[in-house]
Amino acid sequence: FNEIKYMKLKAYWLRPIDLRAFGAIRIAFYSLALFFYFGVGARYFQVENIADLDPVLWRPLSFFYVFNWHPPSHGSLLILKYLWAISLCLCALGLYTRISSAIAALVGLYLVGLFGNFGQYAVRENFFVLALVAFAILPSGTEKSLDKAWRRKKGARFVSGWPAWLFIDYLLLGYFIAATQKFVHSGTGYATSDILQRLFLWYATPIGLGLAAWPILCRVLGAMTLILEVSALPAIFHRSLRRVVVVGLLLMHLTIELTMRLHFY
Repeated sequence: FNEIKYMKLKAYWLRPIDLRAFGAIRIAFYSLALFFYFGVGARYFQVENIADLDPVLWRPLSFFYVFNWHPPSHGSLLILKYLWAISLCLCALGLYTRISSAIAALVGLYLVGLFGNFGQYAVRENFFVLALVAFAILPSGTEKSLDKAWRRKKGARFVSGWPAWLFIDYLLLGYFIAATQKFVHSGTGYATSDILQRLFLWYATPIGLGLAAWPILCRVLGAMTLILEVSALPAIFHRSLRRVVVVGLLLMHLTIELTMRLHFY
């Protein structure tokens, strides 16, 4: 029995990933990262200004606390910021992907993590950094990259995708925890009360205000949110359900974007 269980776990974690599809995902991921941090979200990612904040506000967390690190100078942060932008661009192109993805993960972890030491927390940043690490571990530049065009030799198309599966499972577990927190603090109130309707009225987007005029629809959307987040846990172990839940979560975030303009991507 133990051997059968071990083989199932091994098959689950070591199931292969198609590097051609993963190459396309790499291009989209790093391109969107560039677009957000250095495009539409550039005004929110002025990390160099951290050097100008009062040191009294510095509350080091995680590895910043362990290694007793402090925020560097304004110029040093600018250099790291531009280095990160260059590494993200190289990753999107698939050029020196192994090196550039490692740099993107390490520098991104440092720069994004700096904000948390001043009390600015964002759950999406945690998932983003973990995704950077997963891309750095996997040979994401094997397909659909300049590395392949220059190398001109065929490599393995399928490799063990455990970093990608671990990231997806961690992401799904986060949504399940979000559902449990809703139940702990308000029971089924997210679906049976007017909380979602009030949120639509608070953020006052055209679509949100339109939905707020239908209280029953707001409660249905709240119930669908709870069901979707609770389903994230069994989706970890059921491949077909995982596809449905991931698509549902994407649609949920699209709805949040349209109705509240909250950027959780």
